[in-house]
Amino acid sequence: MYIIEQFHDYKMVENRSVLEQAHEIQCIAKELELLKCELPGKFVAGCIIAKLPNSWRNFATTLKHQRREFSVEDVIGHLSVEQNSRAKDSHGKGEGTSVANVVQKNFNSNKSKGKMGVQQNTDFKKKGNKTFKKDKKKSGCFTCGSEEHWANKCPHKFKKPGQDSKTANMIVSNNESGASGYGNLFTVFLVSQSTDWWIDTGANIHVCADSSLFSSYQVTGKGSVLMGNGATASVHGVGTVDLKFTSGRIVQLKNVQHVPAIKKNLVSGSLLCREGFKLVFEYNKVVVTKYGLFVGKGYECGGLFRFSLADFCNKVVNNIHSNVNETEVWHLRLCHIGFGSMTRLAKLNLIPSFTLAKGSKCHSCVQAKQPRKPHKAAEERHLAPLELIHSDLCEMNGVLTKAGKRYFMTLIDDSTRFCYVYLLNTKSEALHYFKIYKAEVENQLEKKIKRIRSDRGGEYFSNEFDSFCAEHGIIHERTPPYSPQSNGVAERKNRTLTDLVNTMLDTSGLSKAWWGRLY
Repeated sequence: MYIIEQFHDYKMVENRSVLEQAHEIQCIAKELELLKCELPGKFVAGCIIAKLPNSWRNFATTLKHQRREFSVEDVIGHLSVEQNSRAKDSHGKGEGTSVANVVQKNFNSNKSKGKMGVQQNTDFKKKGNKTFKKDKKKSGCFTCGSEEHWANKCPHKFKKPGQDSKTANMIVSNNESGASGYGNLFTVFLVSQSTDWWIDTGANIHVCADSSLFSSYQVTGKGSVLMGNGATASVHGVGTVDLKFTSGRIVQLKNVQHVPAIKKNLVSGSLLCREGFKLVFEYNKVVVTKYGLFVGKGYECGGLFRFSLADFCNKVVNNIHSNVNETEVWHLRLCHIGFGSMTRLAKLNLIPSFTLAKGSKCHSCVQAKQPRKPHKAAEERHLAPLELIHSDLCEMNGVLTKAGKRYFMTLIDDSTRFCYVYLLNTKSEALHYFKIYKAEVENQLEKKIKRIRSDRGGEYFSNEFDSFCAEHGIIHERTPPYSPQSNGVAERKNRTLTDLVNTMLDTSGLSKAWWGRLY
């Protein structure tokens, strides 16, 4: 309903480009199409003509009286031609004004004569040769208004209207000492205020102007950015923003800089690609995918690509604090263990004592650790070491490590719950690493492995594995099909390890390919 109301109430204004406003109406119609409310192209074209400002009424009437139907592309083409024609006319007469987003350049501040501060003296003969006389001392350039040169030598004569007043789109981050380094160069766009999110392939940071868009936020109070007009703006904080696309997918932006002076919220294209996303720019839209899975899209509007989002504001900032407390530091150092375990460690004087606020939650833990009730109560253990070994293979969503490893294999002693972890290229290497494990633990504990429990995976169901167990007197227990709860010890260990890895990677911002370094 909000998008429909926005389309219905949209009105074009005089002080903005008509072509840009027509593109915005087209983008709103595209968003309605994504919400399964498709509008006919002829209807959208008629709405664009009907919403033209008062100064364009004669042009709108001319289009209406033509005996043919217009598409949206036809209307935009006519508007482009008419707008360029009006710009040339006003530019030639000296009546055109150009307003920049941040800085306005006025070449005629020292002039008071005429519309452009240029006084022209002309003298025409009624008959005979037509002559045009112009006093160079009393006149000047009718392009920029300067008396230092004429229009044919003006350096601004090839610039389009409004082009001379645009500023450089750059932000330079300064460190505490005031010096800027190579790694602290941030480049973003600077345009008008908006609650939308725009993709910027030239920026290497995410920038947000509204603190209400953050899902978690940390006040920094340090750092500043340098605008294109030479002014300095401060970075008020850093946090996380959740973008919900119209497809229902949610993309979490981390380390988003809160700069209120920036008038548009920008998403860095390079950071998205670093997180595994793929951006495909087409004719008038951009498609976002991740590992071949569709995430969302955006449409071109005014020369930039705007994401099609279902929800623009989180309304509540969950975690605003001025500095990182010691509890959170130790929680991160200990691989995001539970606060109950941290309390026990503090009582044993293994870590500094801390005060835990009621209802404290770690955002990364909530996202990465999704609990599920167990199938049955745990059984009591009355076994000696090496009497029963639990084993299983697992992979990290098909992501390879830097060394090309795809799987990790766990071998857990039922008595001590001591776990060995091996990284494997293929599942066929399971027997090789089991031999290594058997030789080590039997030599160190001077005992023999009695039983091994695993699922019915092909890595444990091969003839070579059965022959090896039979040769050394090891009983191989296989769980029933489609019952992971029967091998609960190994499955629980797999989940614990993947939770720790996902949480540490999420906190550090590293790519998934580094998961092998954490074991």
